[in-house]
Amino acid sequence: MEPEKISKLLDTLKNRFSSRLIIYFLIYWLIYNWQITVSLLWYDKSQIKASGFNSIFEFISNQLSKDGVWFKLWFIAPINNSCKPLLYAIVSTIFFPILKSGILSFDAFIIVKRNNFISKIKKDELFEENLKLKKQISSVSDSSILNGYWELIEFKESTYDSENGVKRQIYIKDNTWYDLLNDKMEEGFTIIDFYFHPTNLLLVFTKILKSDVKIKYRYRLSLNGNEQNQKLEGFENDKIKVIFNKISN
Repeated sequence: MEPEKISKLLDTLKNRFSSRLIIYFLIYWLIYNWQITVSLLWYDKSQIKASGFNSIFEFISNQLSKDGVWFKLWFIAPINNSCKPLLYAIVSTIFFPILKSGILSFDAFIIVKRNNFISKIKKDELFEENLKLKKQISSVSDSSILNGYWELIEFKESTYDSENGVKRQIYIKDNTWYDLLNDKMEEGFTIIDFYFHPTNLLLVFTKILKSDVKIKYRYRLSLNGNEQNQKLEGFENDKIKVIFNKISN
């Protein structure tokens, strides 16, 4: 036989035996006729004789002809033991792909639900983080911490004892700085460029004279104490030490 014909024959056999129906039939046949399978794989002459047969061929022939219909065509044979492997193979060929598709569809459904659930959790977490970030940004630029009556102490000398400090009272409201002179409130400065670091409790701001915006004073302060006894301590224009003691709101 020519090599090309042999190759074509092998390809044909390969295509035939790659069919699901044939594979299922062979599997069910080997399982259903397990006695033949066992006798072929683990041949034992004494066991064959103990079963009442003279040879393995006689044993196999007996198994194949038990129902007397093995050699009949499957489509005209009655549904009995001989046809069960083929029937199971047909049912498996039809049912298993449907079952596989159902399992894959269910798995895809679960994956989509899981991803949606995880996405929802992440969105909620992101929403909470955005709210937290907005609060932090708001607190950074919120100058309301300066609102209220303060005792301002300015130290002109290098020593910072109470004798060298010049004390006066001020009132701050909505970024406006008022000096309290002779029990009168005089509006003099506007507060701009306010920044507060809530972690380090550091704040900076600039006050400018309303009548002359060229006159500016830059403050770098640290927040101490509690809400009832707040204290701001730092420097004015990086030269003059100042202390703000909160009197009241």
